[in-house]
Amino acid sequence: MTSYTVLSLVFILVSAIVAKLYLKLITGWCRSQQCMVGKTAIITGANTGIGFQTALDFAKRGARVILACRNYKKAEAARRDIIKMTDNPNVFVKIVDMSSFESVRAFAQEINKTEDRLDVLVNNAAAAFLYDEKTKDGLLLGMQVNYFSLFLLTNLLLDLLKKSQPSRIVNTSSLLAEYGTAFSVDKLHKYNGNFDLYTHSKLAIILFTKELAKRLEGSGVTVYSVHPGAVKTDIFRDAEGWAGSFMTALFKRWMNFFFKTSEEGAQTTIYCAVEKNIEKFSGHHFVDCRRVNDYKRATVPGLGEQLWRESAECVMDWCTTIVSLILGALLAFKIYLRLTIGWCKNQTCLVGKTTIVTGANTGIGFETALDFAKRGARVILACRDQKRADDATKKIIRETGNENVVVKLVDMASFESVRAFAKEINETEHPAMDCLC
Repeated sequence: MTSYTVLSLVFILVSAIVAKLYLKLITGWCRSQQCMVGKTAIITGANTGIGFQTALDFAKRGARVILACRNYKKAEAARRDIIKMTDNPNVFVKIVDMSSFESVRAFAQEINKTEDRLDVLVNNAAAAFLYDEKTKDGLLLGMQVNYFSLFLLTNLLLDLLKKSQPSRIVNTSSLLAEYGTAFSVDKLHKYNGNFDLYTHSKLAIILFTKELAKRLEGSGVTVYSVHPGAVKTDIFRDAEGWAGSFMTALFKRWMNFFFKTSEEGAQTTIYCAVEKNIEKFSGHHFVDCRRVNDYKRATVPGLGEQLWRESAECVMDWCTTIVSLILGALLAFKIYLRLTIGWCKNQTCLVGKTTIVTGANTGIGFETALDFAKRGARVILACRDQKRADDATKKIIRETGNENVVVKLVDMASFESVRAFAKEINETEHPAMDCLC
């Protein structure tokens, strides 16, 4: 080995050490001492990496922490570790699969039903190298996991967040969002490679954060997007094939030396969740616990609103929507019928009059007999069923105080019965019959 080679190796080693020291020195740390006792926080993807460290910090501060994870076994192991390290027993696991809108809705429904408050929502779950695989909801898997489910979950929990205000939402994005320069709403559904898919999903998160902040003004709920930095996580855990193996092999040692630890990567998320007096920066992007300028593509006028409309359409529960429309139409029809129904406004007294009402033990016949009795008439209930007619008679007498209500049996399916009924009426009712219904 020549002296030149030795010097080159020394230079490379020293440069690497200097670079490592520089990265350590510029890493932002959350210095807030804010206690979270009495507060509830949800962290998606909390069983590992940044999500785990965020949950650990919240538990240390005394919060009630909900680990929203897909894998129960890993989440339960994380829960036990957090409780063991913090002595905070208020750490719970709730299952949610961000690749399924059905799962997201079920999770949100359970949270809204069982939780009295929600102070912090951290949308941390993400995945990379998912290729052009589609979900059962018909969307690109990477886009649904990283963005669409985040959009849906946040909106489903907004009422609870508003109820608990002041509350906060922290959305994990990435510096790579800056490279999504070709982003447009129509590209949410087009696969142009893993890099484009990932950068576009992360830019969508920033645009969503900015648009949501506008819509939440004055609600007491604030929202922030964060870039955690280049962090040693298992974000490539779902990568398959040669690309997944290549990424794992190529970056494993590189990441171990140069990248942030998960604890370091969680600092900006924690900062945006607990730091005091940052409410005025709702909708802004944070890196290393500092507010930074928006990425250029995130400042395009109207793009956030376009994205919101497209996202709302993509996550819409069409079955529920159709049922709601049908119920709304039925209600409108019911109101229309109520408004167009004619009412008898006549105030004529029927004292001294005799009336016969057929089929008077129920429905229209009963209501007609009731009205006649209320007006003082002698009312004959012409019915087929003795028991039901007697019950109707008692009810009419009880409600009107008119005891001149009697039952006469008639079966309209039999001419013989009708003739017998008419004969009895003609023989017993004198001097005249005033009304036959």
